[in-house]
Amino acid sequence: MFLLSSKLATFAPIKNAEHMATSIAITKSPTSKINDVDFNNLLFGTVFTDHMFYCDFIDGQWQQPQITPYQAMTFDPAARVFHYGQAVFEGMKAYKDDTGKIFLFRPDQNFNRINKSSARLAMPEFPEDFFFEGLNQLIKLDSAWIKPGIGNSLYIRPFVIATEPAISASPAKQYRFMIILSPAKAYYAGKVRVYLPRNLVAPPMVASVLQKQPVTMRHNFTPQVWHRKKATSK
Repeated sequence: MFLLSSKLATFAPIKNAEHMATSIAITKSPTSKINDVDFNNLLFGTVFTDHMFYCDFIDGQWQQPQITPYQAMTFDPAARVFHYGQAVFEGMKAYKDDTGKIFLFRPDQNFNRINKSSARLAMPEFPEDFFFEGLNQLIKLDSAWIKPGIGNSLYIRPFVIATEPAISASPAKQYRFMIILSPAKAYYAGKVRVYLPRNLVAPPMVASVLQKQPVTMRHNFTPQVWHRKKATSK
């Protein structure tokens, strides 16, 4: 497993994968969904690989990381993420060349930003070793889902949510960090329609979509939902 560094055409290996695997409890999926997937007709963010990574924050510390078969999870209706939006996420991609080597572009920057986002919402930072161990092992398990060739990639979604069941307006004491994977081609399929309001002075709701955010929180992307619906209805 290799990382594409921030310097162009310079490659550096990740830490030894066998050493890293010792701290993660891994349960492999008995079957794979990969043969049911049409990789030539992927709708972005709707197909997911066979495994997922997660780690819980309980009693003031991160517990043992887990890699399990991809599956639905159950959360209490009072989990703070549903009420006060304590949730942050990142987005990154892995690529495979024609020789089968796998590359990522500056994953250290994504790691730094998700912790910066977490700190902004009073959430605990995630350990660096856990992040890269989990990422490395997860991609290793689901490497067949990364197809070589122009336009093909594996989208990587790390995220953190507040899971403590409490509806008082204060920071949670329990969290879950997760990484899920989704094979990807282009973000948009076919022609892209853009809606531009007649008034070129952007109101606050539009401006909040357009501005560059230093951290990636759940509500950063919420305003664009209305505008995307508006654009597709024209």
